[in-house]
Amino acid sequence: MDDEGFLLGEWLTSGWWAGAGVLVPVALWLFTPLGAWLKERFRPAKRPPERTVPFRGVKGREADLAKIREALIEEGTGVLVPGADVVTVSGGGGVGKTTLAKHYAEAHAASYDQIHVIRCERESDMHEDLARLVEGRGRAVDLAAEALVRIRQSRDRWLLIYDNAADLDAIEPMMTEGAYVHILVTSRNRDWTRNRLRRLDLDVLSPEAAVAVLEGEAGFVDEDAGALAEKLGFLPLALVQAAALIKERGGGFAAYLTDLDGVMQTAPLAKDYPRSVFASVELSLRGLSEAETALLNVFAWMAPEGLGADLLAPAAGLPEGHEWRPDIPEPLLRLAQDGAAAEAAVARLARRSLLTPAAEGGGHALHRLTALVLRTRQGDDRD
Repeated sequence: MDDEGFLLGEWLTSGWWAGAGVLVPVALWLFTPLGAWLKERFRPAKRPPERTVPFRGVKGREADLAKIREALIEEGTGVLVPGADVVTVSGGGGVGKTTLAKHYAEAHAASYDQIHVIRCERESDMHEDLARLVEGRGRAVDLAAEALVRIRQSRDRWLLIYDNAADLDAIEPMMTEGAYVHILVTSRNRDWTRNRLRRLDLDVLSPEAAVAVLEGEAGFVDEDAGALAEKLGFLPLALVQAAALIKERGGGFAAYLTDLDGVMQTAPLAKDYPRSVFASVELSLRGLSEAETALLNVFAWMAPEGLGADLLAPAAGLPEGHEWRPDIPEPLLRLAQDGAAAEAAVARLARRSLLTPAAEGGGHALHRLTALVLRTRQGDDRD
């Protein structure tokens, strides 16, 4: 069974769905037709390397962007530094580490021939993402090793983004050197030591930049923007979600601030995310339909990218009278049977910035902190 199938099993046998009585029958359904389909869906693609399409940038990070560039080019020449240079972007959850790394890739795409994101939450993620860089069939771990050799021998200019790494020991076996290989690492861990490794500590946005994000995303200027930005801890993730909700439902920042105060008083303390992130997600869930909420809860247990309405296809394909069909939650079953409604649900989640465009391969992405909050709400607080 693959990791995604395992996480889905945990989702089905704990928390919110378990309370509804959905246990072994649905787990069996997922681990047979859907489990097999997800394995096919998320296994390394058999295709040549292609350039990642990075996420958009965020206001207030211009100086940080310049620091990354300065670390990777020869001073005064604008020429890429030869050899494997590593820049680590470190900071707390929700400060925009991944966004900054991908914005660097977007801003300087012309400097590289190959740009790729390597997910580092699990070793299997690293194997799968590296395996995508080579053609052929075989185990992801073997294809990943082949990819590292290819990168080392290549004359291309490479930018590899190792996203959400726990520490250097976890990813060093999956790193390589080459004539022109640049590596960006994002991590919550601030303790990184290695020759030629340069660290950039990323903090929350400045008050001025946070206000600019809020007003820019909402589409209007508001006198309460400063107070709301401060309440949200100047965290980009919370700011963008708040602005998206305000834009969709209308009203000023003061109304959102009032709602936020109420949620923050009861928001749980957690080591993996601040209260402001929990509160912004909680408010963004309000007003969603039962089906939209159910769909997002399912996404929280899947791989963070490549999310879309097409993941409901196995449920839609079950015939009437199938023994497992009664065990599928009714909101998801109705959504799966109506492709237009499923696409509309995904679009609404995206309008609220609960989902964002995926970096590559199409579909949408779910921020890991948003997913963690959703899993916590369903009774699972494991990262």
